[in-house]
Amino acid sequence: WRYRDAAVLAFGSIFDGPDKNKLAEAFRQAFDIIIELMFDTHPIVRNSAAWTLGRVCDVSPNVFNEQSLPKLMQALIKGLEDEYAHTANHMCWSIHNLAQAVAGVSANGGGPLAPYFKELLIALIKTTNRSDVQEGNLLLSSWEAINVLVHTAESNNVYLIELLPELMQRINTILKMPVSHPEQRTIHLEIMGLICGTLQAL
Repeated sequence: WRYRDAAVLAFGSIFDGPDKNKLAEAFRQAFDIIIELMFDTHPIVRNSAAWTLGRVCDVSPNVFNEQSLPKLMQALIKGLEDEYAHTANHMCWSIHNLAQAVAGVSANGGGPLAPYFKELLIALIKTTNRSDVQEGNLLLSSWEAINVLVHTAESNNVYLIELLPELMQRINTILKMPVSHPEQRTIHLEIMGLICGTLQAL
């Protein structure tokens, strides 16, 4: 597993710098291998593969096309359920970067991520409920990914309407939660602020 981990980390590390077109071709050749590593038996390998995908989505999101997007979406959604919070965090980062790229080039919203919007949104909302959401910056990155995804949606997207009562219910639940110590209150306020940020995006 150490060889697999080192190889995928090295690949992700060199992705920012060289000519984008040459790297795009290299990534297309390596794509299936990286996706396969997302399902590796070792959590550290999965985490490194997730980080590499995040790097690619950040540096050169245009490398993905109609053929590779379905596999990528499957890996991202599966990665959000990974037992390792850091891996799920990298998946949120990947979704964030992809959605941001789409928002920059699509005037009408949606774009290539539109067919996957519902699945991604549901998976991200589910991620915010993970018992380990306070680890690995997962709480912040999951809500930020939701916000950017919402910004890419078309205004008549029915799933945006369904998101609103979910957010209001979360706020009501937090307001009713008893606070036994200052740290707990800080966590509640942080979550409330993130939810309000999503309301603002809506």
